[in-house]
Amino acid sequence: MKYMKILIKKNSSLYKKFLHTYMKLRRAPLVRVYIRYKFAKSYYTEKFKLVKRWSFLKTESDNFYYDLTDKNLQDLIYLIASLVGKSFNEVERYALEIKNNKELKHHIRSIISKNKDLRDVNIAFGRRIGWYILVRILKPKTVVETGVHHGVGACVISSALMQNSLEGNQGSYIGTDLDPNAGVLFCGQYKN
Repeated sequence: MKYMKILIKKNSSLYKKFLHTYMKLRRAPLVRVYIRYKFAKSYYTEKFKLVKRWSFLKTESDNFYYDLTDKNLQDLIYLIASLVGKSFNEVERYALEIKNNKELKHHIRSIISKNKDLRDVNIAFGRRIGWYILVRILKPKTVVETGVHHGVGACVISSALMQNSLEGNQGSYIGTDLDPNAGVLFCGQYKN
């Protein structure tokens, strides 16, 4: 269409006839279906490529591990700061505390690396960063998690409770899951 505008002067009668025909064609049922299909396909093509690649990876099939973008993290920090009445800087300090926790990442990586079905897992805490921040700020006596799965959340929460304990605020973790094999990561110092 834009090339036709260049070839035909905008106000010419030929251009007006072309435009009329073009608009009429766009409303034709099959053309309309094709245009809509092409539009939707353009949105999903890249996503299907990701799905295809992901399908062959040896990684989790549910309860995904993902990282937050810088913008997502900033939004999360602002949200929690406004919910609990703390400054952005204080909440950000807790977010960076968990994001930079190399000991916890090493603990998780060392156990997951033994499972051949999870060799492609990229350890990132995603939504669990929010859990960590809330436990650090609210300093609860008990935290209950329903659905432990591998135990990444359990370790993140326990890590927050351990930091609170170093500051004189004792707390305990209770995790539940229907799967008796859940919580494989919840061991060592995190289980204590």
